[in-house]
Amino acid sequence: MALELPVGIDRAGIAATVGAVVDRHDMLRSRLHRVDGRWVVDTAPVGAVDIDALIDHSTFDASATDAELVEIASAALDASLDRLDPATGVVVRFVWLEPIASASVPGTRAGRLIVVAHHLVVDGVSWRILVPDFVAAWGQLSAGQTPELVAPATSMRAWAHALSDEARTPERTAELDFWREVVATPDPLLTERPMDPA
Repeated sequence: MALELPVGIDRAGIAATVGAVVDRHDMLRSRLHRVDGRWVVDTAPVGAVDIDALIDHSTFDASATDAELVEIASAALDASLDRLDPATGVVVRFVWLEPIASASVPGTRAGRLIVVAHHLVVDGVSWRILVPDFVAAWGQLSAGQTPELVAPATSMRAWAHALSDEARTPERTAELDFWREVVATPDPLLTERPMDPA
């Protein structure tokens, strides 16, 4: 997810902002590893993650075209993706793209922050929670406050156990034959004829 940064934000501001979000969301501090042949997810305590170490910094000329910025961002994103490592607890990274002003382009161009998160910890719905949290944390920080985000109503642990419990209810087990039939049925065509792969 690429976010536009406020003009003039520095590394400390970025670290404080994303640190508040990482501290609020347990899964952004998680680690996936094997113990006695079983997959286990552990969560580091609040404040235990070295946020600064998760920020990859790249600069670009403030006069760069959008196409040039996309090329720079793509290379930085690829490098950051290679650094994700759920086994060691690196499930999220941040690519800070900082514009460097020149004589022809003063320091008025916004930078970007690309949030790189493993699918283990973020899905499509999660972004609708995380992005407002980034905005709220920066808003509080820029107003001179220590970012304090609302605590989650349901922990990931509670949610996972609730899903497991729900899967065993009579209502869900009664659906099993239906879902087996759904996955055994070929997908319908999107059009009246098969797609031409060429």
